[in-house]
Amino acid sequence: MDKLKEDVRAMLGNKKTNRLDQLELIDTIQRLGVDYVFENEIRTVLERIYEDKKQSNASSNNDLYTEALEFRLLRQHGFKVPQEVFDIFKDSEQNFKACLCEDTKGHCLCAEASFLVEEGFRVIPNFNMITDTLIHPLSP
Repeated sequence: MDKLKEDVRAMLGNKKTNRLDQLELIDTIQRLGVDYVFENEIRTVLERIYEDKKQSNASSNNDLYTEALEFRLLRQHGFKVPQEVFDIFKDSEQNFKACLCEDTKGHCLCAEASFLVEEGFRVIPNFNMITDTLIHPLSP
């Protein structure tokens, strides 16, 4: 068990690992309920991601899935991530861009992230409608 913990710590501490892989690893650790074991390492990774995001001050090149996962994890850990990170996914009428309708994983994570937005703010105005049309056909 100690070897496994050290392997996970090494994966979290590897600065060469791409951002999405680190975010997915943190998400998996949390979903397994063992995040308390790696609390310091997770915090360090998220601090680095947050600082990189703050310093870049440019619009993200992330896809919807990556942006929603990053937003949710950072917000869950108390980082002040602006909700405007989702603006790049809106069209001129402030609606979800049609090209994003195929990103089912991104929609699911957006739904999770939507619970972490500030009161009175909707990430994307027609998000619920689009999510409903995507998810209902998948239901038995």
